[in-house]
Amino acid sequence: MKAVTVQETSDIRQTVPLSHLSVCKYRVTDEEAEDVTQLVESIRSFGLKRDLLVTPKSKDEFLIVSGHRRFWALKKLHLKLVPEMAI
Repeated sequence: MKAVTVQETSDIRQTVPLSHLSVCKYRVTDEEAEDVTQLVESIRSFGLKRDLLVTPKSKDEFLIVSGHRRFWALKKLHLKLVPEMAI
């Protein structure tokens, strides 16, 4: 079975305000998880290596499909805009 990368899923890319993204209410990872703290340091040192994968929720809002830990890490870094990929 071939692994599908984020880039193969969609080619619609945007940069949106972090405040326009929402987390699925069934998602387990929260912003206080230890691995999120480690991810903050990684993003600070090396940058964001993978986009967030989202789906439109309304005209200006998106629901995160993949990248919840990255979302929480970006919030901890106090970033206003985030690169994402809509599906």
